[in-house]
Amino acid sequence: SPIFYASLHTNHSNMTTSDVRFSEIETRTEIANALNVDVKALDLVKLLSTTCKTEGCNYPGVENNHGRCVLCQQSWFPRQLNKNGKPLKNCRGHGLYGPQFMSKWLNKSSPTTCCCEMPLCEEIGYSHHGMFALPTDPKMRREAIRVLGIKTPEKINNLLNRGGWVCPWHYRKEHRVWRDDGWQLRKMSKYRDADGKTFNFAPPNASTQLFINNEIPAYGYSRGGYDDSLPRWAASMVKCEEVEDETPSTKVNTPKQGNKLRKTTSVTPSPRPPRKRQSPEAAALEEAKEEQKLLRVKLQSALDEIEGLTATVEAKDNELIQIRIELNEERLKNAALERKIEELKGKKVLLSFEDLKPGGSQKP
Repeated sequence: SPIFYASLHTNHSNMTTSDVRFSEIETRTEIANALNVDVKALDLVKLLSTTCKTEGCNYPGVENNHGRCVLCQQSWFPRQLNKNGKPLKNCRGHGLYGPQFMSKWLNKSSPTTCCCEMPLCEEIGYSHHGMFALPTDPKMRREAIRVLGIKTPEKINNLLNRGGWVCPWHYRKEHRVWRDDGWQLRKMSKYRDADGKTFNFAPPNASTQLFINNEIPAYGYSRGGYDDSLPRWAASMVKCEEVEDETPSTKVNTPKQGNKLRKTTSVTPSPRPPRKRQSPEAAALEEAKEEQKLLRVKLQSALDEIEGLTATVEAKDNELIQIRIELNEERLKNAALERKIEELKGKKVLLSFEDLKPGGSQKP
């Protein structure tokens, strides 16, 4: 994947962030290109209830972005390299595999970092679903440190004396079990690694790449096809633009010079009082209502095309939506068909395909 450097204001081709209008953008790829960020970073945007700190900007600020919007600053996600191409120290999670691997998730504080030295583990990020402690037995602990691949003598000594925590993806899936919204180690008499070697403890030597390939959902793919639809927060940005366009007020033009704003005194009198600007919370609420309406329409359309299906929409945590579809009518048809077959068998009649149809003839 491409590497994006840490930056404040960015350019892409001849476009600057000041030229971006979300109402004219149709895909998330377009947004990523305009901001010069990885497209996966767009799913990490969490809008604040306050407006951008940049003077003259009315877009909502973004969490972990110094109070600025996505256009004025792009630092809401971890990056591997700074603007000079040098590695950053605090870059855990720079693979952008999802908000659940960031330092903060669902208002939970940053968990303990993994004690390993693997770049791929740093690329994945943090585990909010449990961490596993190194064995307490000195011999087992030393062996666990060895198979984990830790080479630094000072770190080895520190872990031998104080212990350490390891992320779940260093353990084989066969050695883990999901309980109470988190991973736990299975209790087994013997543990076998991928090479067939046995241990008296769960060895932290599983392939981290296999965890990425098999246990992290592939980005951008939904219902069998690639999904390049706009992120949810883009609707709030469009609302801000609509309010700005519809509000007749005294405007101060503030063209940008580099990363600074320069005020000019171009004043246009307003014939009527300015309208009250819509807050980010109100915009988000309207977005949710519109999305709910759209979902109901899509669901009803699907049900109209598929006879015999009933569906229930349930709201889940993290704004996920689960749709349960039951084939009630088809089940009833199958039950009726089985009863008819048994009835005809009891009469010892010759069955044909026509006999099994509703109202079919019965020939002894």
